[in-house]
Amino acid sequence: MKTNDKAKPVLMYKTSDLSDTDKRKRVEHIVKIRNYIDCFADYDIISELYGDQSLFKQSLYGKDNQQLRLINEEIQIGLDQSKDYENFMQLFSTTLKT
Repeated sequence: MKTNDKAKPVLMYKTSDLSDTDKRKRVEHIVKIRNYIDCFADYDIISELYGDQSLFKQSLYGKDNQQLRLINEEIQIGLDQSKDYENFMQLFSTTLKT
């Protein structure tokens, strides 16, 4: 396995001007999107939308709340159209309950 000698730096979104509520929503969006990426069996949807998953997950930290909300909605639309959606929701729900 090759290692990338020059890893791209993660651009962080400036959160110091955000309210506590907005900061919390931003973190919730990031966590939800990362969970979709990590838990969903049909990676083609996310790869088709955003390319390399590990780079995409890192790029989330550089996005504002509106961008994160739109990404979350796009993934949800893709999941709604997926044949594995029901299985995913059951697995996701069970994971949250535990």
